[in-house]
Amino acid sequence: MDNRMERMLECAMYYILMGWKVLPLHTIVDGRCTCGKADCASPGKHPATASGVKDATTDEAAVRRWFEGGASYN
Repeated sequence: MDNRMERMLECAMYYILMGWKVLPLHTIVDGRCTCGKADCASPGKHPATASGVKDATTDEAAVRRWFEGGASYN
């Protein structure tokens, strides 16, 4: 995991500690949204999970899987 993702995980764990739900969002890599859609209407600003905002959670294990899984999230 690179330094950026380590920092994202650290922040996500802090948000959970504060009682806030966490949700990974797609990001922009090489000028394109990581969702893979060429015509993405909201590049880098939409949920990267199957159920969208319904997947927001305070479950530390789930958040660790997201941010330690190798994907780049916003």
